[in-house]
Amino acid sequence: MALQRKFRIFLAGAVLGASHLMAVPAHADEEQLQRQINAIKRQLDAMQQELAQSRKQSAQRRTVGTPPPQAVVARNGNEIIIPSPPPPAGTVMPTKAFSSWFDGIHVSMAGSFVAVEGAWRQHNEVADGAGNPPFASPGIPLQNSALYNEREFRASAQQSRIVLKVTGDIDPNQHLKGYYEMDFLGASTDANNRESNSFTPRMRQLFGEYDNDTYHFHVAAGQAWSLLTQNRVGMLPTSENVPLTIDAQYVVGFDWLRNPQIRFVQDWNNIASFGVSIEEPGAVFPGSPSAATVSPPAPIVTSINNT
Repeated sequence: MALQRKFRIFLAGAVLGASHLMAVPAHADEEQLQRQINAIKRQLDAMQQELAQSRKQSAQRRTVGTPPPQAVVARNGNEIIIPSPPPPAGTVMPTKAFSSWFDGIHVSMAGSFVAVEGAWRQHNEVADGAGNPPFASPGIPLQNSALYNEREFRASAQQSRIVLKVTGDIDPNQHLKGYYEMDFLGASTDANNRESNSFTPRMRQLFGEYDNDTYHFHVAAGQAWSLLTQNRVGMLPTSENVPLTIDAQYVVGFDWLRNPQIRFVQDWNNIASFGVSIEEPGAVFPGSPSAATVSPPAPIVTSINNT
C-alpha cells in the first residue's frame, strides 16, 4: 500500500512538472526539456518495475513458492507424476495450528497418543493391563485357586499418554530441554473399572536437560528411565529401547526403573558415550509375617510390583 501511495504522489508530481514544461517559453532549450522528460520516464519505468516485483513476491508468499507437480509420459504410455520439489529454505509454511515458537522457545507434544488396549486371560488374575497378579488375597490363579477356572477380559485406555517437551538455545552450542510425560495408570483408592472408569493421571517422566555441543557434555536431572535401562543410541533420556507391548510390565528380561536421578554423560563425537547417574534405588522392603499362616517359616505378605 505504501508503494502504491508513493507511486500516485510521484505520478501527480510528474503531471504538474509536465504542465510546467508546457508553459516554458518557446525560446527554451528543447534538448534540456527532452532530457528532463526522459529522466521522468525512466523514473516512472523503475517505479512500475518495483511495483510489479512487489506484487510478484506477495503472490509467491501466498503460494509458498512451490511449483505444481509435473507429469511425464513414459515409453510404455504410463503417466508418471513427478512430485514438486521442497520449498526453498526460509519459506514460511502455512499452518492452521498455533505457532509452536515463543521467543525462541519451541514447544512440542510429539509422543502423545491415545491407546485402547485389551487382554483376555484364561485364568483370572484380577489385574489390569500391567499383568500384575496380586501376591496376597486372592493370590496367583494356580490350580488350587478358584480363579484358575475363571476367565478374564480387560479393556482400558489408561496407557494413553500426554507428552510436553520444551526446548531452547542459550547460544548455537548450548541447549536446554524440559520434558514431561504422563499416563493414567495412577493407583488412586477410588480408581476402578466398575462403573465410571475414572483413573488417576500419574507422572512417568519429568526432567530438565542441558547439552553442550562444544564439549560434548550433557546433564539431566529429574525423574527418568534409569541409566541401566537399555538405550537405542547414546545414554541420554528419551532414547530408551522400550519393548512395544501393551503390557505395562513389558517383557521378561527387560530391566528398567523410572526414578529420580542426576545423570552426567560425555560423548565422544557421537561415536561412544560415557556416563554416570546418581539415582534413588527402587527397593521394596518386605512386610510383616502373616498371622493367618502356620510357622515356621512364616510367609511374607508384600508387593513387588514396581509398575
